[in-house]
Amino acid sequence: QLGVGDTNNRLLPTLAATGVTAVYGNAGPTGASGQAGKLLIQKSDGFIYSCGYNGYGQLGLGNTTNYSSFQKITTFSSGQVANVYNLGADSGMTLFVLTDNSIYMCGYNGYGQFGNGNTSNLSTPTNMTTYWNASKLAITKINYEQDNSMFMLLSNGNFYVSGYNGYGQMGNGTTSSISTPYNVLTGVTGIWVVTSCGYTAVYAAKGTNLYSWGYNGYGQTSVQNAGNVVVSPTLVNAAFSQFMNEYSTDPANLNYNQAIIKCTDNRLYGCGYNGHCELGI
Repeated sequence: QLGVGDTNNRLLPTLAATGVTAVYGNAGPTGASGQAGKLLIQKSDGFIYSCGYNGYGQLGLGNTTNYSSFQKITTFSSGQVANVYNLGADSGMTLFVLTDNSIYMCGYNGYGQFGNGNTSNLSTPTNMTTYWNASKLAITKINYEQDNSMFMLLSNGNFYVSGYNGYGQMGNGTTSSISTPYNVLTGVTGIWVVTSCGYTAVYAAKGTNLYSWGYNGYGQTSVQNAGNVVVSPTLVNAAFSQFMNEYSTDPANLNYNQAIIKCTDNRLYGCGYNGHCELGI
């Protein structure tokens, strides 16, 4: 996944490519088995290149062969891709946003996170715009839980979800996974995911009103007396100002997560796992 032509670890910075204009690393949690990574870059020729683990076709090259040097993705023309989301690891996927806000996906789809109505993996970037963003609006934010759940906020405030739902993270009142996007809330101004390896608490703001749902084994949704799972958006704070942490992960105990927010009184508030005084209270 370093793109240097072999699978030897490097202890020093090593030249992997030249003429690079963008690097797309993994911005979220990779989970307990996150070593099977991938890396994508854009070069000055305007094309996207990928390397690394490709067991589910997440490199977008039309096959499931691993590559230790960067390979050009030929699905797109030069300059056609505006942004790339390098999501997940061992069972990961890749999401491409084009200059016209079209959405393409490839890789692992075992829980229906592509939103195209099935659970088939894809090794070639495939157009999913009809399912997620038919009007081709600007995408405000994309979150991805490990290898399983997709969260997408559009510029009109519609918040869509699809995929694994074992802890109610789809917010649709159930714990059954879904394979078509569900509009869980409208008028949303921000989304945040506190997660790792499937233990996911989701937060969404509508102005100063903050809602949450999902995994609550240590109280990380802030929903009182709810048990381990909250299956629907629940108002937990009406004076919300700023979310202070995201992708909260303890590598040894992947469900020991916290949520910390700032409120309109300029104070910090926290909830969730506190076994090692993480909340500072």
